[in-house]
Amino acid sequence: MKFVVVGGQARKVGKTSVIEGLIRGLSTLGWTAVKITPHEAGDEPQQAPEGDEFPGDLDFLLREEGDPGGHGDTCRYLAAGARRSLWLRVRGDGLGRAVSALLKALEGDEHVIVESNRLLRFLDPSVFVMVTDESSQAMKASAREFLGRVDAFVTVEREPGQGERAATSWQGLEGRPVFPVPEGTWSNPALCRFVAARLRTGVDMPALNKEEIGKALKSMPEWSYADDAIHRTFTFKSFMPAIAFVNKIAEAAERANHHPDITINYNRVGISLSTHSESGVTQKDFQLAGTIDKIFESGN
Repeated sequence: MKFVVVGGQARKVGKTSVIEGLIRGLSTLGWTAVKITPHEAGDEPQQAPEGDEFPGDLDFLLREEGDPGGHGDTCRYLAAGARRSLWLRVRGDGLGRAVSALLKALEGDEHVIVESNRLLRFLDPSVFVMVTDESSQAMKASAREFLGRVDAFVTVEREPGQGERAATSWQGLEGRPVFPVPEGTWSNPALCRFVAARLRTGVDMPALNKEEIGKALKSMPEWSYADDAIHRTFTFKSFMPAIAFVNKIAEAAERANHHPDITINYNRVGISLSTHSESGVTQKDFQLAGTIDKIFESGN
């Protein structure tokens, strides 16, 4: 199963429309499309069909869409050609618990495209693209959280050439590819080729040089670099919390298909990350390191 995650700088920047364009442009992949909607103060979920309520005693609800003629975003996925379409609604911190149910529902699906930023807390996709709009200054906290993991930007082009300028003003992200999509058509063949290549070959992440590794470590000061790997030691009150932490790491590593070296010394867990195929450290190691940090923070 390979994931494409489409996130957004802010609400209503065109994420659903970009997903429609990718589904149409890569129609032979037989997409399963998923929309994840957080239900929190200030959020604006898509309109639920009459009678399809989200009971207050649930922290998540997963529903499969069946109507390509409807008006909701999940209906639009089907109308664009998705083989399946699912809607996951989540309250509070329920996404972590919902991920297992979502993965079970997706068993047997080869290519999955998800509209979400927050899923990156629990999954490392084959490609993560962020939709931006130069005309908007707003940025969601979840978008800012994952800026460092963006593989490519998709910019809404409201005027000729505008898209080429967007998403290049964020410091440290100037080297990421930028794919403008015209408002109205929401498609770019170059973006489709980029996504197809990443799905076909896996994440193409060459080994980082020492300067690049040092720069990345500045935002992750608990990690260190030595012997062609990055390392961190986590300390717990006793043995069992340490083991529970390792089990959660194992689940995240399996989802990412990227596995750390782990050592356990009673209440201390040592993690070392490197990409053996590249004989060094790649961005994939920093992505998994970020996921491991989130697991640690959520349990402490």
